[in-house]
Amino acid sequence: MKFLCVVSILLVFTNANEYYPCYEETDQYWYFPLKTTYKSVSSKEIELPESNCIPVKLFMVIRNGTSNVSKHFIEEHLSEIHPYRNIITENAKMCQTDIEAIKNWKSIFERKELNYKCLTKNGREEIHELALRIKNTFLDIFSKPQNSDNYNILVMPNENCQETGEIFIQTIFGSTNIDKFKADDKDNQILEKLEDISFTIKKLTDYYSSEMVKFGKSNTMKNVVQRIADKMGIEPEEIKGIIKIMYDVCGYERSYAEKVIPAWCRVFCQEDLEVLEYYDDLYWYYAIGYGHNENGRWACPLAIRLLDSFKTTFFLTDTGPYGTINFTSHEFVLSMYFLLGIGKNEKRSKKKSDREIIMDSSNYHSMKDRNWRTSLFSPWAANVTAVYFKCNYNWYSPTLYKIAFYFNEKIVAVPMKGGSTCEVCLWPVIEEKINIFIHNYKCHKFLEPENKEDSNEDSKEENKEESIPIDE
Repeated sequence: MKFLCVVSILLVFTNANEYYPCYEETDQYWYFPLKTTYKSVSSKEIELPESNCIPVKLFMVIRNGTSNVSKHFIEEHLSEIHPYRNIITENAKMCQTDIEAIKNWKSIFERKELNYKCLTKNGREEIHELALRIKNTFLDIFSKPQNSDNYNILVMPNENCQETGEIFIQTIFGSTNIDKFKADDKDNQILEKLEDISFTIKKLTDYYSSEMVKFGKSNTMKNVVQRIADKMGIEPEEIKGIIKIMYDVCGYERSYAEKVIPAWCRVFCQEDLEVLEYYDDLYWYYAIGYGHNENGRWACPLAIRLLDSFKTTFFLTDTGPYGTINFTSHEFVLSMYFLLGIGKNEKRSKKKSDREIIMDSSNYHSMKDRNWRTSLFSPWAANVTAVYFKCNYNWYSPTLYKIAFYFNEKIVAVPMKGGSTCEVCLWPVIEEKINIFIHNYKCHKFLEPENKEDSNEDSKEENKEESIPIDE
């Protein structure tokens, strides 16, 4: 009996002094789909692939830099999360530092007056630095007179894209006057279609989020809820409706100040963050990616614009435009992956025919090494750069015209027929690939003006950051 009493006392003492590592002591995981910082995934150096090839033209698609959260997110979601600072109990399995960080949390987005649609300090810096690297790598391309014949600039009308464009153009050309590169009627048609596509995708949220919602009810997600509840010392029912908002706040605040560990990040372990990353990836896989084959149409405007930018005979590479730059939202950076066939998951054989392994709500564990990763594809300031090269290998060989694609400043191998790939591809081969894409998705017909029944006011509805609840 005395022995049992001693053991019981020791167990109580051990539990009371159980050590829980603080978040600073763990391997931290900083991938938050569209909220991932550019520095986390990008290259810091743009490598020119062949010494015998001279870059003569450039086409870019650029997402806006790190931005402040929307006014809607602050008013709805930040106010909703405040009460949860004080529900951590004495049974919490967290270190005291993490508990205090959560209890004392006040969002950095509430600490000062913000222009809700402008870039953060990080966002302005990353666009400026990106522009400098592009300019220094392709000096000859940007040495031409600054006019619409030599440079073609297209900017979506939302303020984040506008500010991103101004910073980039200021850095490249020393002026924010985008009007000197004003788009023609065809470009205005492309711009209008980009806006329509962005609005259409938002309107179809329920359709695209079905697998995401199913995954939110899965045992994998229930395990996330249970782990977080245990960590905070509460019941799962108290927390499941707010976890996605915690995750979004964690991602936003991390991108705002990369050297600071946000308070709400401390409730997650790495497995939780990987599960929630997959949760968001499911949406974009079905909204933009390979989850629906018809999503190829979202790439139509940029496919046509890319082809027009490099459409030339072998004797006209010295005519403009030399630089075609598109400041767009994340949807269109992601659409470039679809256009080129990049990011497809590996195929496996089934009855003599290969089929792609589809991401869905049931196969999270087999998709941990998936190719479709929104975090890697479209972080803040994500960009796709196509560079057109004129290559002369020796005096007796014909001049070759090639193209290379850089995604977030890293050169990427483009899938070709028969399963081969190329990093520096012959332009006629890529031209054929894009023409086939345009034909298959009836892009020219897709870009024809539509008779809209919806009002203009509806089509210009403010973009709101929505947070789909888990397990609801």
